[in-house]
Amino acid sequence: MALVLGSVLVGLRFHPAPSARDVELEQDQLKPNIAASTGTCGVERWSVKTGTDADAGLVNVGTITPTTIATMRSYPAPGTLPANNRVQPQETTVYSIDATLIEYKLETDSDYHLVIRDGGGSTMITEIADPACSAGSRFLASIQSSRGEFDPQFTATGSFKTTSVPVRVRGIGFFDYLHGQTGVAPNGIELHPVLDIQFNPPPASATVLSVTPNSGPAAGGTSVTISGINFTGATAVTFGPTPAAGFTFVSDTQLNAISPAETVSTVDLIVTTPSGTSSISISDQFTFTGMTSYFQWFDLASAGMVNDNVHLINAGGSLAHVTITMPGARGINLTVDASAEIHATFGSGFVGGPVMVNADQPVRASQRVQYYQTFNEVWAENATQAATTSYINWFDKASAGMYNDNIHLLNPGNASATVTVSLPGASPLTATVAAGAETYVSFPQGTIGGPVTISATQPVLASQRVQYYSSFNEVWAQSAAQAATTSYVNWYDKASAGMNNDNIHLLNPRSVSATVTVSLPGATAVVATVDAGAEGYVNFPQGTIGGPVTVSSTQPVLASQRLQYYQTFNEVSAQSASAAATVSYVNWYDNASPGMVNDNIHLLNPGTATATVTVSLTGSVSQIATVPGGGEAYVNFAQGTIGGPVHVSADQPVLASQRVQYYSSFNEIWAA
Repeated sequence: MALVLGSVLVGLRFHPAPSARDVELEQDQLKPNIAASTGTCGVERWSVKTGTDADAGLVNVGTITPTTIATMRSYPAPGTLPANNRVQPQETTVYSIDATLIEYKLETDSDYHLVIRDGGGSTMITEIADPACSAGSRFLASIQSSRGEFDPQFTATGSFKTTSVPVRVRGIGFFDYLHGQTGVAPNGIELHPVLDIQFNPPPASATVLSVTPNSGPAAGGTSVTISGINFTGATAVTFGPTPAAGFTFVSDTQLNAISPAETVSTVDLIVTTPSGTSSISISDQFTFTGMTSYFQWFDLASAGMVNDNVHLINAGGSLAHVTITMPGARGINLTVDASAEIHATFGSGFVGGPVMVNADQPVRASQRVQYYQTFNEVWAENATQAATTSYINWFDKASAGMYNDNIHLLNPGNASATVTVSLPGASPLTATVAAGAETYVSFPQGTIGGPVTISATQPVLASQRVQYYSSFNEVWAQSAAQAATTSYVNWYDKASAGMNNDNIHLLNPRSVSATVTVSLPGATAVVATVDAGAEGYVNFPQGTIGGPVTVSSTQPVLASQRLQYYQTFNEVSAQSASAAATVSYVNWYDNASPGMVNDNIHLLNPGTATATVTVSLTGSVSQIATVPGGGEAYVNFAQGTIGGPVHVSADQPVLASQRVQYYSSFNEIWAA
């Protein structure tokens, strides 16, 4: 008997002469629906169960992910289950499982409760919803079809019935509360609703679910474990077009293979069985690596992220094969001609990291991001630049407009890293970063100060990603090895319209106090004392403009320029003379796109002899500048010019940078 409370029925599910096992302790409330199989439908997470929830449109019905019961049971159970939203990615994924149907029952919420089991005896629940309880569902047609496929085979009643029939079940992942259900997975995961069910299906083609490791040298010889399903009878394993150097059958769900030699690229690992070849997916990708560099993060999913492009310059004399990868996206394979430039993107909707660039020739990669009507560019870094201790000059989640200030941590090594991020006056933050992975941390709102110190048990690449009003900026952390007694910034500007702040930050990573002099032609030098392990900043008076800025110190320091232009923010690290070069490059020049107000190439000569510098760009008239020893100049190309790369050549080593004004934002990046 059920107790009626208004229009909601609350009680145990029942049927004639129930067994103790059939009367399960259910948490579901029931709502009357005269058209439903039992006259009632459910309430608890019911919109998610039936596809009428707010997130139903996020379900990727165009992609079917073959999986196993064991894999589904391995997912961690969520801490909370939202009533009208989905837990991603499981509840936005359509899965296909081959298993054996062993029990079924008509529940009082009118669902068909199906228990499926794998060869190892593990079970999970799949449920076919009642179409009458699924009005307005995005998946209504498939729910109706599934019900139509089941009913001719079996008659479900209020008591569990047993059977043993091979099935192929396709449905959407769903986490249910644990309340004594028959056949439930330990994490409560189900397929709910079922979108298709086949009885006694034909043998399925192999499916590759994971490749471990998923990368190895282009020379080949990497031992790879291939996990998946339906591997019995495997006749071939290929890495893209190239056969594996060898493979061994372990079980229906595992193969071991040796990677062949291949050009630098990302390929699909294909398994062939008598039933055919495995279909391609993100899960089967393997990257043949070369020279590797990294970006922390890619984002074309967050609000305001308009463009996120990876630019590549091939400064060598041979064709370069390049592959760009990130978790959750298909790898991008490119060729870059000698002395040429190209760019690529993963496309809208992708977010995550790290981004890895592999090439068989020395290429320089940069990431150019448009966030709302602002612009930022950052060069990729490689594993040799990783450090166990590195620094960022300043942290700010207190000043007006500073919305986000995140410290990103990338581990390019083979061992997990424990990282501590500390800041004077704040509690340290600790993160564990798996080999090849990326994460980020942040201090609480209201925190401001410096320096930020990143200490790790393994060398890591750290960067700071800042959102200031509607602008975005990223700067890499630096190690003590990059500190210098003399370093330079190309230009200083507290005179032009919109230039609200221009501060030179000084960080002393050493154990001895440093006396630092910051000088600029035409301005009175500013002197600061920076204690060991401390940070400070200086600036010149309002109205000051020019360059170069020279930072001279009694101890090696890390200097940077932090600039506020209108309501945007940019930081660039100072460079020492050791970074000067007779040949350097900038990836892209743009004085043509809407919003590109200025694009200037600045040239700084840290030496004593005059330098003659030629700045060239394919299709444009080369710009020639004479830069005296210790001096600075800048050039640009005509309005309407766009393209890359920009080639800077000089008869004396110079430090070149690109300073861009995009709408009301400013960005500077050193040439490489």
